[in-house]
Amino acid sequence: LCSLQRPAFVMLSSADGAEWRLLQERCERCQLSPRSKACACRGKQQIANIRHSKRRVGGGIVNCMDLAMPGLQADGSPVVWCPLLGRGDLKRALRDGSAEVHEVLRLATRMPAWDASLGSLTLDFASAGRGEITASPRNFQLLAAAAAAAA
Repeated sequence: LCSLQRPAFVMLSSADGAEWRLLQERCERCQLSPRSKACACRGKQQIANIRHSKRRVGGGIVNCMDLAMPGLQADGSPVVWCPLLGRGDLKRALRDGSAEVHEVLRLATRMPAWDASLGSLTLDFASAGRGEITASPRNFQLLAAAAAAAA
């Protein structure tokens, strides 16, 4: 089941570098199936679909990330994202929210606020329960998409 000659995961990007797809080389649903019964993704299980964009906030530009990954089932085990199970493509779930709510975990960048007195974007990490985090323009937070939209 495991080969040291091949990677366990593969990350692919779109031509413009704005979207990435993380795949597990062996689909948990199809790994023991004969090749003729393996899923359309040739045995690769979708782990995440990530989209990058830039947005202007005040006088700054924010690098944003939207992410869709399989959610958790009622027993806490992860949903296996295999086309043979009728779940389609995570990319589509990220774009149009087509999957069931419990099947996909959608994360989005928590948007910073423009602080005119500092002339900079600011993001409060203390209120997020993160303790001591050194201020940096490279720090960002991902929240559940609904919470990120409300923040």
